[in-house]
Amino acid sequence: MKKVIIIIVIILILAGVGCFFVWQKVASYFTLSGEAEANKKQEQQIQGMIDERRKQSLTGDDSGGIEYGVKQIEKILGQKADYMVFMGFSQAMGIFRQLDLPAEETMQWLRVRQGYAIGEPQRARNHSTFIKQMIAKYSPELNSKKNLALGYLVFKLLRTDLTMNQARKIAEEAVKFDLSNHPERIQLLMRPAYDVKDISYEPEKLNENIDKLIKPIAKIIPEGAYSGDSLEEIQKRLLENIQNGMDDPEFIRWAFTNYVWLQIEDETERENKHFEIMQKYVELLTDADEKNSVITDYIIEMEDLGKADWAAKGKELLKANTPDQQ
Repeated sequence: MKKVIIIIVIILILAGVGCFFVWQKVASYFTLSGEAEANKKQEQQIQGMIDERRKQSLTGDDSGGIEYGVKQIEKILGQKADYMVFMGFSQAMGIFRQLDLPAEETMQWLRVRQGYAIGEPQRARNHSTFIKQMIAKYSPELNSKKNLALGYLVFKLLRTDLTMNQARKIAEEAVKFDLSNHPERIQLLMRPAYDVKDISYEPEKLNENIDKLIKPIAKIIPEGAYSGDSLEEIQKRLLENIQNGMDDPEFIRWAFTNYVWLQIEDETERENKHFEIMQKYVELLTDADEKNSVITDYIIEMEDLGKADWAAKGKELLKANTPDQQ
């Protein structure tokens, strides 16, 4: 069996990184004959667009074509990378929530490096062991119909040159390895080599483990590396920064592309900002097909998450952006 090597690059800082989207053209032609009939046909058209977008998203063959850094990483590893997967800070937070992990604490644990004597190499190893644990834990369920929608939601958050079909095929192969019972079948390598340890991710002990690493050195690590701010203070500052940028087109483009709302802990506030940023982003677009793609993706996400009220708001927005065809 051919070995598939996936280089996974996780950027765990808040930075303006690009995100991968699958843009598909969606037809938007319909005929109106009377107000009642028009409304009915428009609703049917809207639902048809959503259904078509869902089908395209799950079976499409588009890819992101990520090239940056591939040659350098391949040279260091001495291996050819078949695929690349890239996620940013906000996307990682969103995936943690989809997996029912404590998002904020998980992110803090993954970001810690100052508490280790060798610093960055141990943090990188922690990333690898974390991913290995997640693969071993969730691989038995990868093929279930129940997780097809979850897989699409997670896939949307990634920047990758994998297509959805390819990702599903890899998932099907991963199930065959019985990784939950044989995690040793996933081998972790580091180049250049460092004296690192395999430190398990323990969600129930995250705060305790973070405190053990940070508190003894909090006063001596570089300024800005550890603020000591509470979660409430961090969230308040985040919401203020988002609100201050809502009238700035460049901020809206950046916020939408980087899923900045996923950093918000409160679910109601998170979905409010999600819709508001998406709506403002759509207003910046000039291509009707691109607008439809953004809105239908939003509707699909809300439907798959069981958030009917937000899906309904998305459908109203889609109607408003679907031109009447006389």
